[in-house]
Amino acid sequence: MLYAGCYIYQCFKIVNDVNSVDRRKLPELFGPAWITMIADVDAASILTAVATGETYGYGLLWLMALLVAPLFIVQSVAGRVGVAGRGRGLGELIRERFGPRWALAAALPMFFVDMFSYAVEFTGMAVGAALLGLPKAALVALYVATLLIVVGRRYREIERYVLPVSLLTPLAFIAEAAVRGWDPSAPLFYASANNQFFFLVAANVGAVVMPFMLFYQASATSRKYASVDSGDRAKASWTSRETLAGAIASQILMSAIMVASTGLDGVDPLSPRQLGSALHRVAGPYSPYIFGIGLLAASFLAYIVIALASSWGAVEALGLRGRSARDLVYALEPLPALIAVLLVPSGSAAYVALELMALSPLVLAVPGVLLGLLAMDRDLMGDLALGGAYRRAYWAALFLLALSGVVALIY
Repeated sequence: MLYAGCYIYQCFKIVNDVNSVDRRKLPELFGPAWITMIADVDAASILTAVATGETYGYGLLWLMALLVAPLFIVQSVAGRVGVAGRGRGLGELIRERFGPRWALAAALPMFFVDMFSYAVEFTGMAVGAALLGLPKAALVALYVATLLIVVGRRYREIERYVLPVSLLTPLAFIAEAAVRGWDPSAPLFYASANNQFFFLVAANVGAVVMPFMLFYQASATSRKYASVDSGDRAKASWTSRETLAGAIASQILMSAIMVASTGLDGVDPLSPRQLGSALHRVAGPYSPYIFGIGLLAASFLAYIVIALASSWGAVEALGLRGRSARDLVYALEPLPALIAVLLVPSGSAAYVALELMALSPLVLAVPGVLLGLLAMDRDLMGDLALGGAYRRAYWAALFLLALSGVVALIY
């Protein structure tokens, strides 16, 4: 009750506070939260949604609706900490407040997990490209494109390229669901006590908040908002509103992918031939191309967001400064994954993706706890410090996410 009540209260508060934001400032404020929420629907999340839709049809759409709440609560706190950071990223704030060891404890596990995440994102790009008739070698061009977008640029410049991709992803997957059509006779609720059900529930819960999202939203918000001439309360109000809109959009996307995946019946989602044939069979000749655009755009966006979050987190945890250190980590960390995907068949990537989604809440635990402690620090946060029901709801959401990781280990 506390959890749901706080969520509803925050939603009403955001609507009531919107007038505190100077509307002329909105173009300067929009971006970090929305990009984070759409990047949440990455290749691993898409594979999780496809597996769920294949197995249970519409039966877990109720779970997607429920997961809006923890996604919004946790990520809105990341946005608030970003507002208070005034140009300092999450890794830098943790290092300042808790010391270098805790900064490393928060950032390095994410850094190493992200190496596997890159393999999944590159695989998603490869499958999406194949559905569009492009060879796997297109990955090299996409990798070079990400370097051109990021290396040597400030965050605001990077965002100008990333925002259009974040708008393409929802359009593609909602169009895919529309082409697939809705089956009014299909059941909307399913629950079971079997291992597969618990594992897929844990994977979907794990997909809702991933470690890179905390670092990206807090750090990107801090960098972008630092130069905007507006009060902290107005900035916090806007980032919460944007986070809420993005959280709803993110779960609508996951639901759309589940709807589009019904009837695929055991298709390997990493086989472009099987996937394309199945989509053509259940949704028509344009379906594989629409799905390919969505998967390629989602994987490309998530790759940039994950790589930026990982490089920011690692560089700040090590106490390094300057854009060149970030760019070096950004360029080099994903290379082993790129080479592996180019040279090795991607048969195990779906299994890796599901395991990553299921176990990522365990990696989320340390940065999530430190983020919560930062958000409660009045010296840092001032009037934006977490308190009362909102604070308790944050810790409840974090506990729920961690519990899903434990469930994944058991099942």
